[in-house]
Amino acid sequence: DPHLAAGLNVWNGKVTCEAEPENLKLIRSLAELHSRVKNFGKSVGYYERFNKTNLRSDAAVDRSIVDTKLQQYDWRIGQAGESEAGALSAERKAFEMAQIQRLSNTYPSDLSLRYDLGVLQLEAGEVTPAIRAFQRAQTNPHREIASLTHIGRCFAKRGMNDMAAGTLQKALEKKVLMDDEKMDLHYQLGCVLDSMERTEESIDQFKIIYEKVIGYRDVAERVDAYYASLG
Repeated sequence: DPHLAAGLNVWNGKVTCEAEPENLKLIRSLAELHSRVKNFGKSVGYYERFNKTNLRSDAAVDRSIVDTKLQQYDWRIGQAGESEAGALSAERKAFEMAQIQRLSNTYPSDLSLRYDLGVLQLEAGEVTPAIRAFQRAQTNPHREIASLTHIGRCFAKRGMNDMAAGTLQKALEKKVLMDDEKMDLHYQLGCVLDSMERTEESIDQFKIIYEKVIGYRDVAERVDAYYASLG
């Protein structure tokens, strides 16, 4: 891009924007470049400059600001001692949750943000808010199956195993290829059915995986134990 080349001045590891100070593409490229070389503060500054120049906030850019700050946390954690790293990790989690919640409120139609919020809430044990987030996110075709999978997990955590099984089966019906995601769905469904003492149905799920990848999690142990119990 000749405009990008004209606006970049790289010297001694420092990148500045001298030409076309209102070129949004250039400003964003500089932000990304600074992030790659771990100049996190400058990266955030350029992203903020993008929003100011653009005269309006941009969901993708605002998310990039958060991601850059998370990368900075990761870098600091990697440089820290064990005790300090633990405190920074806790601080990072709290920061990420607060920021993704803020962005979800700011951009309610961005279903990718809603999905990411649900993941964080589920990890934090906030099951009911997570269900709400995933139910919103599943209307995004790119997040539908993953959202249904997480909803199933949430129902299982709340002891609603019949609802969990139904949701996971619904997700399986939408999944064609046998990949890692589908194997995880079969496994999760098998575990839920097992907890409901629907042993035959549970083993049927594990056997589907066993036929494809015998070393998947504890599937071999479960299937072998089942056949051993038959004598």
